[in-house]
Amino acid sequence: MTDRNIGDYRHILETLKVKIRQITQHRWRPRKVICDFELALIAAVETELPRAQISGCYFHFNQSLWRKVQNLGLAASYRRRPAVKSLVRKVMAIGYLPIAVVRQNFRLLRTSRRTQRLCRRYNGLRDFLDYFERNYLNGLFPPQMWNVYERDMNNRTNNSVESFHRLWNNTVSVRHPSLWTFIRCLKDQQATLENSVEAVDRGDPAPKRKRKWRNLEARMMRLKEEYNNGTRNLDQYWNAVCYGVVQF
Repeated sequence: MTDRNIGDYRHILETLKVKIRQITQHRWRPRKVICDFELALIAAVETELPRAQISGCYFHFNQSLWRKVQNLGLAASYRRRPAVKSLVRKVMAIGYLPIAVVRQNFRLLRTSRRTQRLCRRYNGLRDFLDYFERNYLNGLFPPQMWNVYERDMNNRTNNSVESFHRLWNNTVSVRHPSLWTFIRCLKDQQATLENSVEAVDRGDPAPKRKRKWRNLEARMMRLKEEYNNGTRNLDQYWNAVCYGVVQF
């Protein structure tokens, strides 16, 4: 969809509610909705599914920050200069910190001598930090919406949703697909889902998750345990979880 607005999203959600009730004989009352950072969609969910807790998809959170890096002309510096990459990825990984310390540690990061030197040397870094602070710290999308510290510890559902988002983005491969491309990709995903349902009905063993993602999840859990039991201090933990952020 182009020129998306609240009305479009409300119509989709209303249709889903009707269809789900027709099929299941029950009202659709999800307790949680994970979505991207689009104001029209968020407003529509708040209206149509008022009982649902809305959480931002962490994959889309990082994707939004990466687009800003590109728009500010920082992509080449990010790839060639380890110091720039380290700063950007530290901002991307800030959602893995306990929510109570996010604001304070962003301020410490931003005002550090190292960051100030980088901002003077690389045009755009200051604007990148301003963008994050304006939109994701003090503005439209507060930390409660995108922080994943407790979410990852207690809710595996988010991992599945974000895995689907990664798969969907790789399948579509462009930011603004045509209607026909979107329909084709949607049909491909539906066929894959139907095959998976048939496999479950046959009693086939569930496919194993890729070792890469199993190892990453185990590593992130281990790092949190080490932080919680005092083996790592906060800065050590923050530096370590940067390696778990989506690679761009």
